[in-house]
Amino acid sequence: MRLTAFSSFATTLSRSGHLAALEEARTVWYGLLASTGSVEDVRSTAATVAARALHDMVMTVEQQVELWGTPLASILQRPIPYDTSSSDNPSAMLELLDPAGTASGELPLFERVWANIRANMTSTTQSKSMILLTGVSGAGKTKVAFDIGRKHAFVVLVRVWEKLMTPQWRLLYEVTSRLQAQSVRGAGATPLAVSESTSAVASLLLLLSCHLEWALMVHEAASAEAERAGGDTDASALREAVLRAQRNGAGHNNVRALFARRLQEVLGNGSNIAADGRIMVPLVDVLVRVKQLHRAIPAETPLVWCYDEVQALLAPFDGFFADAFDAAAFPHAGAPTAHPSAATAHADARATADGDRPAFLALPEDTAGCTAEIRLSCSRGWFYGLLVAVRHLMRDFGGGHLLCGSSLRLNRELLLAHSPAQGSALAMDANTRFDLPTLRSWLGSYLTPAAALGLSDAALSQLVGRPLFASLVFKRLYCALSEPSTELLAADPAAVARDAALEAVAEATAMARERLDELWGAVFHTTSGAKPHTLVAWLYYLQRMGFGSATTITPPSMSAEVMDAVQRGVLHVGRDATVINLQDEPITAAAILQVGDKRTNAAATIAGDSVMRALARRVSGAFGDDSSKGTTAEDIIAWTLLRRARGGPVTLRSLLAPFLPSLDLFPESLADHIVQLDNGLACNVALGAAAAERTFLDLLTCPNGPQLLLHRAQTTAAGANLAFLAQRPGATAGSPPRQRLVLVQVKNAASASAADMLRAVDLGQWYPDQAKSAKRADGQVEYEETRAHAALRHVLAANPDWADPVRVLMSARPWAKGTQLVAACVNAVKVTAQPVLLAQLTAASVGVDVGQGAAVAKLHPPKNSLLWWPTRVRHWHGKHLQEHTLPLPPAAAPDLLPSRRVRFSASDASGHASATDLQALVGTLGSQTVISAADATLTVQYVALGDALRAVARAENGSLRVGCRRVSAAFVR
Repeated sequence: MRLTAFSSFATTLSRSGHLAALEEARTVWYGLLASTGSVEDVRSTAATVAARALHDMVMTVEQQVELWGTPLASILQRPIPYDTSSSDNPSAMLELLDPAGTASGELPLFERVWANIRANMTSTTQSKSMILLTGVSGAGKTKVAFDIGRKHAFVVLVRVWEKLMTPQWRLLYEVTSRLQAQSVRGAGATPLAVSESTSAVASLLLLLSCHLEWALMVHEAASAEAERAGGDTDASALREAVLRAQRNGAGHNNVRALFARRLQEVLGNGSNIAADGRIMVPLVDVLVRVKQLHRAIPAETPLVWCYDEVQALLAPFDGFFADAFDAAAFPHAGAPTAHPSAATAHADARATADGDRPAFLALPEDTAGCTAEIRLSCSRGWFYGLLVAVRHLMRDFGGGHLLCGSSLRLNRELLLAHSPAQGSALAMDANTRFDLPTLRSWLGSYLTPAAALGLSDAALSQLVGRPLFASLVFKRLYCALSEPSTELLAADPAAVARDAALEAVAEATAMARERLDELWGAVFHTTSGAKPHTLVAWLYYLQRMGFGSATTITPPSMSAEVMDAVQRGVLHVGRDATVINLQDEPITAAAILQVGDKRTNAAATIAGDSVMRALARRVSGAFGDDSSKGTTAEDIIAWTLLRRARGGPVTLRSLLAPFLPSLDLFPESLADHIVQLDNGLACNVALGAAAAERTFLDLLTCPNGPQLLLHRAQTTAAGANLAFLAQRPGATAGSPPRQRLVLVQVKNAASASAADMLRAVDLGQWYPDQAKSAKRADGQVEYEETRAHAALRHVLAANPDWADPVRVLMSARPWAKGTQLVAACVNAVKVTAQPVLLAQLTAASVGVDVGQGAAVAKLHPPKNSLLWWPTRVRHWHGKHLQEHTLPLPPAAAPDLLPSRRVRFSASDASGHASATDLQALVGTLGSQTVISAADATLTVQYVALGDALRAVARAENGSLRVGCRRVSAAFVR
């Protein structure tokens, strides 16, 4: 290790008598700035790397065949960009693949970015040659810099983070940490000529100069190598060689070595060491060095700096750079740019909603936090320090400056008061999305026609969206071709390409799953503390419940929750987006379903169900008021039922058990009904424009209909909210199973009534008739059947088992005991074909209170007891399919309240049965006590109401007889 620089400043200090300061400098800085190579060593490495880059960039398919021993010529018509500068780890350089156009003809992203840079590339402080490019990981931000470098400019690539902080930036972190610690120790001491924060900016600029120095070394070496080879290497080829040299470990390590050496040189000047041993890095000296380096930039070549993965600079050194920015140094810094308020953002999001598109709006405390942050001054941390350094470069040297990062908070930092970027920066979204034609064309430009035949639409359609997913096809091809197996050598080209595409889908899905799994259990910060993420749970819910793939959102710029999903690599949306459409990225959609299923199945309680938390936010979150609770109650019930029935077949009884006031009165006829649900389907979405022509029950006739839970039913039906099918045994032994339609009506309003709910589950009242366009001659309005009702008749005719459904009335209000008893009587005695189940929606059963108004008022039976009888389906032609199953209601409204006391009678015109025979028969009908007995009459008190109901039911259906005489039975109160 060479320490000549330190020896120089040690001599200077000893002559001044500052031996203690010297010892401290040795202790603090010697080990930190140790370097394994000199500047000449770095220059030598640059020559080697440049030679390899020039070799790699002209490598042909034939040369890769020889290198890898693979029949590439039958697979590739153009070589995959390859890097051999690191002999231990050669790799494909996917950033050097050709940029892809778009099906719409829009310019590639790099051309749009370059147009903005070029238009402002001056040294005046009014220019906006600082471009902030933000977007999800894999959106092609780094590739933009490569494409600009290959076609337009000399690009210096400054990579902050690559899985970990890059070596040169780790060293800068240590330097800055020591300067920060020095500022704390020196508090109260004589101020330094250069403050620690200014020294930190100067150190950052010094590192940037080392990035430029490395790029220039490689360029010089590449030029010399090309001249020696006698080739005709144009300027773009030399620029590509420079790009290659900056995108690998060799580049990072050599920039670090340069930085250590150049910082040693700075500290070798004794005037940069204070008497007490504190260190200074003069900004003016560093700028002089940058100016000298600028003279070596190729003539007539624009210079563009790319600062990549700068989101890693947001958190460190908060507040340390407080005095590093002198507004007077940049007199034309503009005023803060207006940012939409939370209310405006919400209004825009709601206005964007298309019809019934579901909306996921940020919590008020989330948008409040974002609004508060916008009104703050800069945090003056490490990213602030970078902006100060960039402004110095812009002011003194011009050029273009591209800042790339995945955090949308970077946009906010540019807008905050006192930001060095004010008036000099332009923000853009990395919005590249491949569609299927673009992807096929891009891959086909590298593959032979024979190989391209293996690329199926089924596989490629999964890879549309962000460029990262599509590029994995090349990665998998490279992995297969560079280390070929015996099977691959014998495979046909189409099979090789097919396998690469399928492996790319698997890798992309695994990548997306990992990110989603981390986000699912994460929290985000609001003004009221940390809150659990529910956005991805909401996206899972939308897919699993058949709402489609799109949802309205609060823009990421105004929601920490949405912004976090972008930064974590989950969602590919712009900073001001108001809609997420998962159709744009099928890999993400599939991963959300997989992770959502896993997480939902693992949730042991309602409290642990993220989907339920997301639904609950519609009650208590943004715009959460009573007006939102009706639909939310329906959605919560639908999700709860689907979640309970997705684990495997369950009985109807166990499925509904959490909502039933008592299982004692559950109809015995439903005990063998089985339910298995896989997905929900929102009827308004599924039917779309055809709703006027169809009934939502049509959807149950599709191949997976028996596993569907229908919800958001047509409002024109005036019918139930939810519908699904239960399976029941065949009518006779050995006959195939039958289906049973289950209708659920959900009411959470305080004004809900049993009468209204019964009408909603009455098939005979669905799809009310419509008035004819022409009136009768006498002026009276005539009515006719709607097309949707005709569709209902056709569906029921094709599926007669559905004509007598189970009717479930789900209310947020408790059912009065008398109502429960009446329903039990209806089910067991009066309308056995269409039993009614009374259920209650409670906070305990679903985990959230969605009741509107006082839920303590009990629901009583309808005043007109005839409403318990459903009506037959209207407009039926020929023999009615409900003729034998659904009895007509009695002429007068009966008393339906049962009791445990029942009077039996066995008499007819021919006489009456003996009391002994009647008592013997009744004694077989359950545990009872005899109250009174006569020749033909017997009154008993049953221990269980169920036995009383069964006894009266048998009497009603005529199966209760003494000899040849029919026994009648009636409840006695």
